[in-house]
Amino acid sequence: MYGGNNQTAVNNYDQKHQNFYIIPVTETFTYEIVNNGSDKMLIITKNSNGDKIYYNNTNSFLATKENLLKEAFLIAQNPVKENLMIEHVEKGMPFQIFDVTGKLISTGETSGEKFKIDTQHFAKGQYILIIKGSKPLKFIKE
Repeated sequence: MYGGNNQTAVNNYDQKHQNFYIIPVTETFTYEIVNNGSDKMLIITKNSNGDKIYYNNTNSFLATKENLLKEAFLIAQNPVKENLMIEHVEKGMPFQIFDVTGKLISTGETSGEKFKIDTQHFAKGQYILIIKGSKPLKFIKE
């Protein structure tokens, strides 16, 4: 993301080596790196509306083009009261749940095409569920 005097050369390099660039720079973003246990998480915030994107170095999202990820799994009910019901996911896939501050709330592994995650101990609010190889989904805990 560069808009300086040699923008064309830099953006051409980025396209070949990083697979992203922005011409021209019309939006501003802030970022922060937060500790997530023994790992770190990058949180990018769009300044105009506060939208956030979360990247965790324990999953392959930084190394994988998002358009190559599988279509999202299904959350059977949203908002969630006691159990988050997940459908259409492979067995044995690692998952992570983050709150909106980027704090890791829960981890585990999928147990089958349909499985549930106990959310009774979660505070009310919005969360992000990431299952490796799938697009992340937001859910709300009531």
